[in-house]
Amino acid sequence: MNRNANPLRAALALARRDLLEFLRDRRTVAVTLLLPMITYPLVALSSSLGVRTGLKTTEERQSATPLSLVLSGPEAPRLATRLGMVLLAAEDNEPSGWPSDVFAEIEPPRKAKELLESGKVDLWINVPNGFTKELKKFNTVNLTAHVSDKYPASEKTRSQFESLIESFATQVREERMGVAGVPISLFDPIKLMFEGKDPEAVVADRRIMAPVAGAILVLLSVLTMTGSFYPAIDAIAGEKERGTIETLLIVPCRTQDIVFGKYLAIFGVTLATLAANVISILLTILVSLKYFPDGSTDYYLQNIGLGSLITLLSFIGLSSVASAMSLAVTTASKSMKEAQNTLTPVILLISALAGVSLIPGISQNRLVPMVPYTGQIVVSQNALTPPPTKQEVISKSNQTDGESSSVMMSPIASISPLLLTLFSSVAVTWVLLRGTTAMLTDEDLLFRGPDAASGFSRPAPRLIPGIIHGGIALVLGLAGLWYVQGLSPERIIFAIPVQQLAVVAPLAILLLWQRVNIKRTFSLYWPGCGLSWRSFLGGLSALIGGLLTGGGLFILGAAVLLQLTTIEMSPAMKQLSEKILSLMLDQPWWLAWALIAILPACLEELLFRGWVLSAFCGEKPSKQRMAIAVFAQAICFAIFHLLPERMPQTFLLGLALGTIVLLTKSIYPAILCHIANNSMPLLLLYMTGIQDKESLPESVATDVTTLSLPPEAIAAAGGTVVLGGILLVVSNKLRMRCSLARIATLILLTISCFSNSQSNHLLAQEPTTQKTTQPLQVGVFPMKGLAEYGGEKPRGYSIDLWNELSKRINVPAELIAISSIEKLFAATQNGDIDVLLGPLAMTEQREKLVDFTHPVVHSGLQIAVPREPDGRLLTALNNLISWELVSILAGVIGTIVLTGHLLWIFERRHNAESFPTPYPRGAWEAVWWSVSTIITGGCENKVISTVTGRFIATASMIGGIVLVALLTSTLTTTMTVDQVTGTIRSPRDLFGKTVACQEGGVVVDAVEEFGGSPILYPDLEAMVAAVSSEECDALVSESHTLMLALHTSKSKDLRLIPGIFDSFDFALALPQGSTLREPLNNAILQMREAGRLDEIKERWFGEHN
Repeated sequence: MNRNANPLRAALALARRDLLEFLRDRRTVAVTLLLPMITYPLVALSSSLGVRTGLKTTEERQSATPLSLVLSGPEAPRLATRLGMVLLAAEDNEPSGWPSDVFAEIEPPRKAKELLESGKVDLWINVPNGFTKELKKFNTVNLTAHVSDKYPASEKTRSQFESLIESFATQVREERMGVAGVPISLFDPIKLMFEGKDPEAVVADRRIMAPVAGAILVLLSVLTMTGSFYPAIDAIAGEKERGTIETLLIVPCRTQDIVFGKYLAIFGVTLATLAANVISILLTILVSLKYFPDGSTDYYLQNIGLGSLITLLSFIGLSSVASAMSLAVTTASKSMKEAQNTLTPVILLISALAGVSLIPGISQNRLVPMVPYTGQIVVSQNALTPPPTKQEVISKSNQTDGESSSVMMSPIASISPLLLTLFSSVAVTWVLLRGTTAMLTDEDLLFRGPDAASGFSRPAPRLIPGIIHGGIALVLGLAGLWYVQGLSPERIIFAIPVQQLAVVAPLAILLLWQRVNIKRTFSLYWPGCGLSWRSFLGGLSALIGGLLTGGGLFILGAAVLLQLTTIEMSPAMKQLSEKILSLMLDQPWWLAWALIAILPACLEELLFRGWVLSAFCGEKPSKQRMAIAVFAQAICFAIFHLLPERMPQTFLLGLALGTIVLLTKSIYPAILCHIANNSMPLLLLYMTGIQDKESLPESVATDVTTLSLPPEAIAAAGGTVVLGGILLVVSNKLRMRCSLARIATLILLTISCFSNSQSNHLLAQEPTTQKTTQPLQVGVFPMKGLAEYGGEKPRGYSIDLWNELSKRINVPAELIAISSIEKLFAATQNGDIDVLLGPLAMTEQREKLVDFTHPVVHSGLQIAVPREPDGRLLTALNNLISWELVSILAGVIGTIVLTGHLLWIFERRHNAESFPTPYPRGAWEAVWWSVSTIITGGCENKVISTVTGRFIATASMIGGIVLVALLTSTLTTTMTVDQVTGTIRSPRDLFGKTVACQEGGVVVDAVEEFGGSPILYPDLEAMVAAVSSEECDALVSESHTLMLALHTSKSKDLRLIPGIFDSFDFALALPQGSTLREPLNNAILQMREAGRLDEIKERWFGEHN
């Protein structure tokens, strides 16, 4: 082959040749240009109608309704009269929550009960005797509203009647104030009014724009991917089927130039598809502008310029990935039919990746732009969506200015994610093209004939599995691991074997079916060379090197992970750590070691470094292909661990294990490396001498992420990894005699350095209390998590805070528990105690009575809502399930089956090659044609010959476009209505919601300010129970108290909404003129600078965002 040919010129010549071939295919032109012109107008029309209907239904559900009452009792006329006076006084300024109209009638109790049970009235009120007299005596009258058992009144009816009675009670209260001579203005000092023109009713909301833009972008990504299908099918699979692939491979250019030329041709067609889609979208937007509400156009389109540019650049990257992916998939196919069948499930996978971008809150993850398809859509959606006004939280840095600032998020903030997604697109495209080049030079893939297997007979024996077999094992293993999450037992000693079985079960099935050389596939060789003593020493060196490398990698990875936990760690990761800690402490050491180290290491190595690595490398791999295989299996190994916090560490471990297998030609050192890595938690724990949870330091018992590693251990781990690498390299050499003495010395030195520092560092010493003669009197309020008195000495956030402060001021103290916060405050004010530990909220009124230290915690109000048990993805999917969606899916399935049978009936006699005459096979081929047509716009390998068949095929294609539009509009409608009316994500979403609040606090005013309906409860436990039982939509309370309640709650039914509002500070209270104020202030400043305040807060309050 002539290697001197210009690579770019050769690639451009091949691209030009393929483009001419593509343009001769009318189906390619139709899918590229005509499909977008039809799809987007249908989507716009059906989406607008769906959103309008959904919002109208929501408005009707939230609007006021008439209220029908029946009154009984001797004083029923007087109550009816007073209610009429209330309605008359309101006139046209009715308060929110009132019924639209009130119908009341007076009947005897028996008749009233009959009307109630028959459903003719909503409520029955039996007015008690002395009702009017008790009201005049300034007493509270109990009024009972009876509800029918057969036709119970709705929550809305009850709320409306409650609002009406509350207005009546307000009127009575004003009358009593007049009798008592108290002016009404005493409780209503300010009345706010707006003067000027009222604003027009404009529905300009970011929550509407985001899901609509997201749904359109998902459809755009799928159609762009579809544009690359037919060129990719013809590029390689078509060449194979026509028998021209051999001629192509002998042209004077390199294989990578051929692949790059094919890629350029497919990329050009895909860009044309993208351009046609974009033009159709812009034209649809221009037509839809006149349907926008007045005044909202400028809001919706304020980012259309820069946002469109960012979207275009992002989707150019998406087109590149789509072209390379389609080319790679079709290269592995032997014919156009197989390529068509393979690409159909691929587009379903792409649709799933694109749909992930619609999950609420996913754009907050900074790494999402790197995910193909999901990242491009998220970046584009954020760039096109109108920016909200983001208010800064008041802090010490901006508190002194006395000015509140607002920052407008703009599309310029999308530049960094754009660069990230473009880099990811280039990297993924390069990897796919390199893989395609490797497949194109693989004779087994390139020239394989018909499969030897037929029916249920096993395929012919082969040396190692192919790439497809490795991919099947990974996909089925990941699917099994995902599905078993909801089925695995709660106890970890049973959950680990179940999950491991789900991972390796597909591998066992493949081994039963696919006949391969077991020894070669899984590298079941002694890691030495030859049969002499040098081989034995070489293998022993490799095994020891694997052990040292695994142990050292765990220490280094743990150090990095623990460092990152100071920023954020998910509850799932914390829960897993706590379960593993419980397993190590509660079970025998041999059982814990088997479950944590041995079982996962052996089974995972057989799958990843055995089956998968062999499949990816091939029989005669080059160095480049081995490097790609190691990198690919390491990525898959990291993904299998599911938790993002574990993925970086497991990825590096996967790289090390794959390299060890290829270096030593054996899987045994990798297994030992994996066992050593997994055994390190047990080793470190037992080195400390801890036998049970009672022996753990309090910080570790409450949160295992508070552990840290000393620098000496990290340095020793680094040396261990280097030593293990040296042993692995030496294992393949023959000069072993002079190396063993040095190696033994290094091993002993490493173990010595490693063991000296671990035991004392893991056992964090508790603060010591000094023996005192005249201790300070420190008052505390016993409360779970703040100051608990369950054991020999109190524990909690306040206790840890004071222990740290007392060490810094070097003053002995005595803790005094006072059961009431009012008594505690009074004792501080009177000087009976020296310090009110609290901490206590700083207010202007309290500052006049006591002295406060510097703030120790900045807090505010925060919202808690019911937790979504199945995760955001499953919750979002659950919200999409409706009768409308089910009916559309049923229509799709029915259309596919009906179209397939009609085609088979009309085509079987004239076109038996495409639609065989026997019923099962022929009908299946016709149904498959229908599926491919609806999903991808056609089926390349089947031809419709009869006039009737072509009429049916045309109707099926048009119907497929309509069904895609209907599905997209249903998705858009559901997501939009849910965004606007469904989920509470900020204080503004409290409007119209029932909110649990604590009695006697400032929360009620804040909730009413945002339009919520507060319901009062005596304590936080009752509020949590009310939200968990769905009596209330949310609860609002002080942030850290709420975090503490959720952290210690057993049910874990609630989660916090990120962000606080109405912020204020907590501090320690002292008697006025106390000399302790200055020393405590200095100690607090020292703790803040050292990060101790944040550490104590994180230890007890936890993270629930």
